Amino acid sequence: MGMKNILIKILVAALILSSSSSDAKPADSLFKVGLIMPFKSNSMRNGLSEASLDYYEGVKLALQELELNGIKLRLYVFDSQKDSFALKEILAHPDLPNLHLIIGPAASTELDEVAPFCAKHGIPLVSPLKYYSAPEDAHTVVFNPFSNDSIRVKASIEKTVWVFQSSKIYILNDNSAECARNIGYIKGVSGAFRKRSLSVIPYNNGNFSQLLPKNDSVVIVMPTSRTGMLSAVVKFLEEHPKAMAVGHHQWYENLEATMASGKMTRVFLPEVNFVDQYDSITQKFRLRYRDQFRSEPTRFVYVGYDQMLFFGQALMAFGRNFPERVSDGSFPMVQNELYFKKRNGSYDNYGINLITMGEQRPYKVRP
Repeated sequence: MGMKNILIKILVAALILSSSSSDAKPADSLFKVGLIMPFKSNSMRNGLSEASLDYYEGVKLALQELELNGIKLRLYVFDSQKDSFALKEILAHPDLPNLHLIIGPAASTELDEVAPFCAKHGIPLVSPLKYYSAPEDAHTVVFNPFSNDSIRVKASIEKTVWVFQSSKIYILNDNSAECARNIGYIKGVSGAFRKRSLSVIPYNNGNFSQLLPKNDSVVIVMPTSRTGMLSAVVKFLEEHPKAMAVGHHQWYENLEATMASGKMTRVFLPEVNFVDQYDSITQKFRLRYRDQFRSEPTRFVYVGYDQMLFFGQALMAFGRNFPERVSDGSFPMVQNELYFKKRNGSYDNYGINLITMGEQRPYKVRP
């Protein structure tokens, strides 16, 4: 039942939202989805083609899950790098204009070719493995499950404000160009702070603590990819048991170097690609994957599974008109939550995890 809990939770939330919608589709509708990935079936594979194959394995597991729950979906699978003419042949496929959703390709240059086609036929487009900014004149509805750096900074502060609702939040500024840029991003999402004020304080060669209240519950935000200020913050946390800190979203990706700064108790790291291997849902997923594929699931297996499960449910609940209906809703998945916000014609994912180091392992913070 563990694997189905995610599906049921998201599906129930979607159906509640759509209960008064006239465009919701009946459960017996057949939805058609195109998957265009660089499998390189006729040539030497590379890292991207291997990631694409792993992604496809995750998609297949999600399709099995969807079918078990009565969602009928036909998947069209295409290799965008089968040969030099592959993409043109794919776009000429007679069934393509009637698809409800197209996932892929992976490269921006190939997405540039597919985006106008999707706009012409009113088909939502998913960029599966990277952030994609469609040309303004394409008028394409694009979903970006992967966010860019500016969105991750904004998502990190929004999650911090939400998780630490009773704490005062202070942002360190080391006067670097990166800090200034990220603080600008943070100020740009001030609507998420719900009238809470964030204080920016200067950081200079380890000096900042004299500007903080000594006995209050505080959260220190470090908006820089450089870990230089982390040692000073860790020392401050050791002396102030009510204090916590939130690092930069790149720190978890280089966890060994980050951990070298000292004991990470009460330091929280934003991360989008986190799988809790001790979680019961994840453990059942791994067992199921090993049973079918005789190996351990990679990061891209989880990515493919989460995305296909989400969009399959969205199609079941709302049909092709799902984009407006899933915007601004938070949907917890195996690897990350999907929390799409509409920006112009693009739906960008603001979902992010806050990871902290326990006694034996990292784990996801749940407010």
